Amino acid sequence: MAVVSTPGIDGTIDIPTQVFESFLSELESTGASSEMIARLRKTLLEDHIFTEGALKTAVLGEETSL
Repeated sequence: MAVVSTPGIDGTIDIPTQVFESFLSELESTGASSEMIARLRKTLLEDHIFTEGALKTAVLGEETSL
């Protein structure tokens, strides 16, 4: 899965996005589930949801009852 950078209004990438992309790349290199990485990428980088419940769902999948 390629790392996609989302530039801000002024063309720079914000620090949280850089940190999350680095974290997801590390997860990918350790052999973590591609499905989990995709859910985390959506939650953190697309939806910008940082709640405990959202992160649990991203990590554990929909089978988790919150």
